[in-house]
Amino acid sequence: MPNQLVPSYSARPPLEQPQAMPPAYSSGPPLGGAAQTNQVARLASAIKRHRWWVVGFLFLGGIAGLVTTRFVRPQYEVQANIFLRGDSKRMNGNTPGVAQELISQQGWIELLNSFEVMDQVVRRVGLFVEASASKDSTVLRGFKVKDRMVAGEYVIKTDRTGKSWVLARGGIDIDKGVFGDSVGIKVGFAWTPRSPGPDKSIKFTVRTPREASVELRKQFNATIPPFTNFIRLKLAGESGEMAATTMNRWLEEFTTVSNRLKTRNVVDFANVLEQQVLTAQQKLKEAETQLETFKVRTITEPSEAGTAMAAGTQSINDPVLKSFFDEKFQFDAVKRDREQLEHLIADSRTGATPGVITAEALIALPGVIQGSPALKTALDELTQAQAKLRTARQFYSDDFKAVKETAEAVRILQSQTIPQAALAMLDQLRRKEEQMLARLSGAENELKKIPARSIEEMRLRRDVEVTNQLYTSLLTRYNDVKMSSENTDADVSVIDTAVAPLDPTKSTTSALIAGGVIGGLVLGIIVAFLLDRFDRRFRYPEQATHELGLDIVGFVPSLKLTRRGERDPVTTAQVVEAFRTLRLSLQHLTPPGEPVTLTVTSPMSGDGKSLIASNLAVSFAEAGLRTLLIDGDVRRGALHSAFSVPQVPGLVDVLAGRATLLDAIRPEVQPNLALIPCGTRTARAPEMLNSPLEQMFRALRPQYDVLIIDSPPLGAGADALALGICAGYVAIVLRTGETDRKMAEAKLRVLDKLPMTVLGAILNDVTAEGEYAYYSYLSEYYQEDRESEEAPMHDMTEEMRMSQSGFARQEMHDAE
Repeated sequence: MPNQLVPSYSARPPLEQPQAMPPAYSSGPPLGGAAQTNQVARLASAIKRHRWWVVGFLFLGGIAGLVTTRFVRPQYEVQANIFLRGDSKRMNGNTPGVAQELISQQGWIELLNSFEVMDQVVRRVGLFVEASASKDSTVLRGFKVKDRMVAGEYVIKTDRTGKSWVLARGGIDIDKGVFGDSVGIKVGFAWTPRSPGPDKSIKFTVRTPREASVELRKQFNATIPPFTNFIRLKLAGESGEMAATTMNRWLEEFTTVSNRLKTRNVVDFANVLEQQVLTAQQKLKEAETQLETFKVRTITEPSEAGTAMAAGTQSINDPVLKSFFDEKFQFDAVKRDREQLEHLIADSRTGATPGVITAEALIALPGVIQGSPALKTALDELTQAQAKLRTARQFYSDDFKAVKETAEAVRILQSQTIPQAALAMLDQLRRKEEQMLARLSGAENELKKIPARSIEEMRLRRDVEVTNQLYTSLLTRYNDVKMSSENTDADVSVIDTAVAPLDPTKSTTSALIAGGVIGGLVLGIIVAFLLDRFDRRFRYPEQATHELGLDIVGFVPSLKLTRRGERDPVTTAQVVEAFRTLRLSLQHLTPPGEPVTLTVTSPMSGDGKSLIASNLAVSFAEAGLRTLLIDGDVRRGALHSAFSVPQVPGLVDVLAGRATLLDAIRPEVQPNLALIPCGTRTARAPEMLNSPLEQMFRALRPQYDVLIIDSPPLGAGADALALGICAGYVAIVLRTGETDRKMAEAKLRVLDKLPMTVLGAILNDVTAEGEYAYYSYLSEYYQEDRESEEAPMHDMTEEMRMSQSGFARQEMHDAE
């Protein structure tokens, strides 16, 4: 402790303390997670304080959720399963007589979600029309629309006889007739309803099938589990029967469209193959014609020298010459294929679409195709992809995913796969030609003996043979495809159809009620938080430290009563211990060697300053210190009633000169405790709290160790300011849930300008819970104290009872 107190006339910052002994209660901000803990504790305290608001909103939320259930219909969910029959062989096209797989697995999902399927489902089930009242739905059975129709809200009315009807839209009659006639022809309806009865008015809404399909798609879900060939379908709706009907119609329409797509795909594929067969057939005829023409021309010519040839030079007799002849023939064929392939590649680079080689151009080179398996495979894939693309474009736009994927596959085959295979084949032909040329150059003499007419004949025969092989291969594939056209069932099978569930799949009742309760709880918490945030009353310790800038000197907990109406011994002991702690804090906040001179005040009446001052004085007296309690509330003081002593003479009488100081002092109201009551109440009493008061304090300081002054509230006038200046030290009492923070802040600004030191705040009527939970004491030690010090504790609590009863009377007097 410092030897001298540093003079200060401000309530903020607090008094300087040595590093070794900081104040017991710091006004600094909490560190780290303590700030978050304080916020949580504050919110919990606000919820508990405004719990009836929270309970009210909780109840209202539950009622709102219950009411909402009457307007939200339950959801039913139906399921179905589809099996994809496609396998690797069929996808590769290796099974004769069976149509190829139409699209990939993901493509089936997109087909299920396509408007080609959904629009037909909507039309068949009638999902584009809805009656305003569910009971009128039977009248709309058989409702259909044409391709061109007018959507909107309609009303059909019947007359008194129930035989005639009037169709209106927007309050305007647009059609009328008798039952049996078609209704709404002018707006695109195809509907012949039965009479619902006389004087009926039925409202219904008609949407376009596409709008209904978009809405239906939101309730539909189709997935393919990993590593399976199944498609699992789910459809939700407000009616289980309607959902099952819609799902089954969906399956039927999906199967129909799939079969139609498969048929068109087979037909398109057959058309492509037919064109290729005709081209190969034309090439074969040309080769055969050239061969026959050559035979006819050479049969009348003389035989070549050195050979014995029959008409037409059909064979070569010498085996050696025949071997060289075959070598020469193969060389010429390789050279011709290489030149044709080079010409094809050169044309593809300078054509309309650079780098693209078409299937028609490859068919014109049968020798190249037969010699390159890669080119043959690529040509087959290109033919299938083009047929699939042609079929897909009949149902979908070019923006459809399956169309984009197939078009991209065709582009890659034409611009990458086939050109790369052609270049590889060209390189192979060049190497083969070089090797054969090297062998033929070494046998030049022998090759000269081969008749030229024989070479030409064998070349023509080879052309016929190669062309015939290509024609036969294409014709075989074409016949297979024609056979498969009789077996064009789609690669899908419906395994499980939809069945209407008896109970809702998703019961929204409990969810809505729970949501309403949770929403009400959240709203109640928000209201409690806002009420706490805008509450002007003092409630939390940080409001004293952060907002008012006061150190917390001590706190006094609330006294609780038992069920019998008696004081709770635990809380009573806590109050006693709280005043002991407060006494110790005040002793260390004043200079050593000098009497503790303290004015106890509060911002407004009802904060409990008189209770604090009287019991604090009792606590000092119990500690053996000579204590003088002065009732400075010259207007409404009541300490004399609390200690059962006469009111006159008192402080006012001493200041007015009507009594001596010795006459005003009531010695030994308790051991070591004296009291000066307020005295005679006069209108001029506040004016007397000036210089005579200073003289009185100078006379009293040498006689007592502690001087406690119970002053009027700061809001009562200048009385508390004068008493605080005389004492030099002031303690502000803040009552939890009562003190107005704004008033306290305004009064503290006045104290900042006066020559006095505000030691801090004494928190009164504190409940040991929430943010005040850590200000409490261990209850098990109270029992030990009462057993070991039963007599002193009894005396202390008796004095507290007396002072509290007096304070109660004072508060009643203040309220008047």
